[in-house]
Amino acid sequence: MLVHRILVAAAGLLAACHFVPQATAQVINMRRHERIVIVGGGPAGVHYATLLVKKGFTNITILEQSTEVGGKSKTVVDPLGIPHELGTCYATSLYQPVFDLLKEYDPTNTLVPFVPFIKGHTYVNRDAMPIMDYKAYVAQLVHRLMGPVKERELVREIERAFVSYSSIHTSIFGVYAYGLPPQPSDWSRIDMSGLEFLRQNKLLALEGFFRFVFQQQGYGTLDTAPAFYMLWWIHPDLLRKRKEADAKRQPWAFMLSKGYQSLWKAMVAKYQRQIDVQLDTKVVQIARTLSPIYVTVRRSNVLDIVRADHLVMATDLSHMVTLPSDLLANDISLTKDLTSSSFVVSLFESDARKDESVSQWWPNRGVGELEGRLQLTRNSRLSLYNPLPAHGSQSDPAPTNWGVNATGRQTRVAYQFYNQRYPYSPTAVKTQLLADLESASFTNAVVQKQIVHNYFPRYNLTQLQQGLPWKIWDSQGSIRTTWIGSSVSFESVLDVVVYNNKLIDRVNIT
Repeated sequence: MLVHRILVAAAGLLAACHFVPQATAQVINMRRHERIVIVGGGPAGVHYATLLVKKGFTNITILEQSTEVGGKSKTVVDPLGIPHELGTCYATSLYQPVFDLLKEYDPTNTLVPFVPFIKGHTYVNRDAMPIMDYKAYVAQLVHRLMGPVKERELVREIERAFVSYSSIHTSIFGVYAYGLPPQPSDWSRIDMSGLEFLRQNKLLALEGFFRFVFQQQGYGTLDTAPAFYMLWWIHPDLLRKRKEADAKRQPWAFMLSKGYQSLWKAMVAKYQRQIDVQLDTKVVQIARTLSPIYVTVRRSNVLDIVRADHLVMATDLSHMVTLPSDLLANDISLTKDLTSSSFVVSLFESDARKDESVSQWWPNRGVGELEGRLQLTRNSRLSLYNPLPAHGSQSDPAPTNWGVNATGRQTRVAYQFYNQRYPYSPTAVKTQLLADLESASFTNAVVQKQIVHNYFPRYNLTQLQQGLPWKIWDSQGSIRTTWIGSSVSFESVLDVVVYNNKLIDRVNIT
């Protein structure tokens, strides 16, 4: 059969014995002029292609199904020239590897501070509760624990919890640079949700901060997200960077002035002679049983063959993806799929609000009966052109002044989170969004574009205890294949860049 499509996850791949665990990660030997074919032109595929060029390889091809590179980095520029992020969005001070790429490839794509503690920057909405700004929300959660204490004691409790979290994190994983964590020796300490982990370890003073840095990135809610992934994402170095920035009264979270997709496009543009990017090219079959590897593709309904000496899979393994056909050789059950969620991102226009802000956030949505409800909005114009508005200090009694950018029709981005793949009606999703926008006083809303991302591929605890992410890492390069991207690391551009940087160090030109 020519077209062999299969819904499978890395767990099934490992079970098929095609990943052969090594005692230690082995060197990946390849010849300088090997035909290296990368399936997927998202951040992982584009970045790894540039690393291969720098390493000295000369024959690199990217096969991308869509009409442009970028993958889950999707930046839409409106007629006014304002970029709207409908995919990858934020960065923190921990993103130095990404900042290095910006400096090298896209230097005019600058960092714009994203400061939710500015008065009126991010309003927090909870059903049947008064709307408040982000700082008041964080304080309210701590007051719920401590009672009506003074602000000085509240701050002291939060800082104590930060120190305690870092200490507990180190006791579980040890000290390591950000990236795939070491395997913990005692999984029982993290066999729970992220919120339950905070509760059991007396860290609930951090709930407001942790919900913000985890949930606004599209990783679900702390109520249900595995503690392992919360601990992965919120590394002690992130807290250290935040503390250093706060001490200097500097921002530690950012957006990009031209959007993330600009970076990936700039990277392939620099190496357009060394990297053959084939767009609108759908992979329909991969056969590794022969030499070379045969990759069957479809372009404009015409089949073609791309030959490869080494295959790089940079696709989402948790969704329908064409994988090497020999993975089925042992008739292995394919039920142990990666779990993933759906992040529906919509670009919409509405009237200006009286309480205009950068963000409106519903932290308790996205779970249970509130799954799929409007969870977050972001005003792109205010976030990029008014990052530090007049009267934005919490101590300033005057209202925050967003200026002329807060007048007239406003274009915003809205998010809905489903803790499942996308089996539901697009019409129902849009209807729910419009109803929620109306009830939240976004009047005369018109949805201009909607994108569904299969998001946050992840393992369950049993798969993690089996060591699947680490076995994949150890087995990279076997059967002339390398696996990269969020499915084998974590759903962030920081992670795929860090993973690639470590992986290329194992590659040796023979």
